[in-house]
Amino acid sequence: MGRQALLAVAQRFQLKPEDFETLDQRLYRTGDLVIKLIDVTEADIYRKLEPVIELPVVCLENDVLVMKDLGTALTGQHLTAEQMKRIMAKIIRIQRAAVDLPLYSLDEIERVWLRDLCGELNIHLMAAIDPYYHALRVRNYHQKLPLVLTHGDLHRGNIFDCTDIQLIDWERAALSSPVRDITMLLQDYATAEEIRSYRETFFQLLPFEINCADYRQEFNIFLLVNTVKMLVWELSKYQQGMQQQDETMREVARKMAVLKLLEE
Repeated sequence: MGRQALLAVAQRFQLKPEDFETLDQRLYRTGDLVIKLIDVTEADIYRKLEPVIELPVVCLENDVLVMKDLGTALTGQHLTAEQMKRIMAKIIRIQRAAVDLPLYSLDEIERVWLRDLCGELNIHLMAAIDPYYHALRVRNYHQKLPLVLTHGDLHRGNIFDCTDIQLIDWERAALSSPVRDITMLLQDYATAEEIRSYRETFFQLLPFEINCADYRQEFNIFLLVNTVKMLVWELSKYQQGMQQQDETMREVARKMAVLKLLEE
């Protein structure tokens, strides 16, 4: 199916299949276009999003998504205050969109995965992490902030700083808390001091009447869950030989420092 889909794209846009550069198993580039092979669920999400938010989509047909080539993502960059200002404004604009998507529900599955990985790798993190889950009562938490459209995977690799901030890879989009995306992004790169600052800035930007204590609680819960989720990712990369031990341990230490914010 993938080969047939690529040939159909080549014919429609008068491209040569031999010019397609393979970026990964489902992603190709040719000229100023990027072609992604997607599943039915992701295609349905894009069809729902396309009328209500700005997307770099040129064509969406069945299991093929054709997008503009946006250049280089912000991967690896320490985001500036000006970039964060524009990204936060983008998040707020997205949240205003009315769209029918599934609800993202908090659970503790990432905590279970992290516990298993730590056991396999003989890394001791859970004694520090488990008390945060208990203190914040994640298991029994009921969202207090309004449900809004969220991207769901907002790390720097999915952000492009063009004339306007552009986001890609919307397959985890869902209705969730206004703090879902900002906490995912901040745990990806920011220092504890930056997180404190952007936490307050984002609160001021939200166009809702929100109790400050409710906001702080929900921010902390999503910061915990998203950080644990990405600790799983870091340790998985190390386990699979995709990342060196020293790089992994540096990132683990940085994320554990982020979690110290939950003690304030």
